[in-house]
This record gives sequence, structure tokens and C-alpha cells, in this order.
Amino acid sequence: MLTWYRIRYLKGLNQSHVTTLAPASVFHFTKLIILIPIPVVHDFYGLENTMRSFLYGFMMGRYGPDHLGVGLVILSFVLSICYAVFGYLPFLFISYFTFALTLFRMLSRNLKKRRAENDIFIRYWWPVKVRCQKFFKRVKEFFTHKRFKCPKCKTKLRVPRGVGKLRITCTKCDEKIFKKS
Repeated sequence: MLTWYRIRYLKGLNQSHVTTLAPASVFHFTKLIILIPIPVVHDFYGLENTMRSFLYGFMMGRYGPDHLGVGLVILSFVLSICYAVFGYLPFLFISYFTFALTLFRMLSRNLKKRRAENDIFIRYWWPVKVRCQKFFKRVKEFFTHKRFKCPKCKTKLRVPRGVGKLRITCTKCDEKIFKKS
């Protein structure tokens, strides 16, 4: 298979710009164009495309990865690290079991049950994830921003650090607060 490359020399630039080009679109350009046919080998004897099509066919109608599957893989990884550190054998067995459960769920054809399991997992995991994200966001902006509570309506207000004395106006109740940032 040949891939055509277009090398354009633009006025005022010393570099050549190389982009792929279909041979039919050669006539649309008015600047200097040099066409170079270059053979491109995409895979080794078609093995990549054969394997990809086999996997597509194999996974058709199966559930595949989801949030619970990713969580189980992470749990399996953490348990295997705990086994490596502490040498406690049940960690290893539980790690293998969770990984096998993940593979079973991914290759399952019972989509209704797998989707229900994932929904239950997300219902309990999502609030934990949101809390963790908020906590890490606060830790990240600790050095750049300071937080205050409005004394009237208890709304949390965020102002930049190091500005000095500020008059902060609450966005909900328009209460004026004088604080040092």
C-alpha cells in the first residue's frame, strides 16, 4: 500500500510541512508541491487486523468493562500489593477471586444483571467519589484561596489569598463581611 505525502515549501518559512494527501487532491494547490510515494507497512501479515476482528466478533453481545469492573481490578491490584508487603495468603486468594469475577462480568452475556450490579455500585460509589474530588480540590487550592462562611446564611465563600483586608459580599444574601485574606 502506498501513502502519498505532500511537502509544501511556503514562502518565508525554511521548514517543510509534511501532511498525508490523497493523490486526487494534487490539482487543488497552486504552490510548489512535491509528491513522494512511500510504502507503509501497517501490520505483520495482516495479524493485527485479524486479531482485532476476532476480538470484535468475540465481544459482540458481551457486557464488557464498566465502573464496577474497574473498581474490582483496582481492588485486586491493591490486594496483591498487600500480599506482597505483608505476605498474608488470603490477600492473594481474594485478589485472584476479584480478578476472576471481573473477567466473568466482562465476558457475561447477561446484560440485564450486569447493568443492575453496576447501577448499585454507582449508587454507593458516586457520593464517595464526589467527596474525594471536593477534598482534593480544597487541598489543591489551599495555598491560593481562602474560604469564609457568611454569618447570615452560612454560604461558603472563596477569596484569593494574600490580597490583604477585603470587603466580601455574599452572593446569596448580599451581606458585607470585612475579612483579611
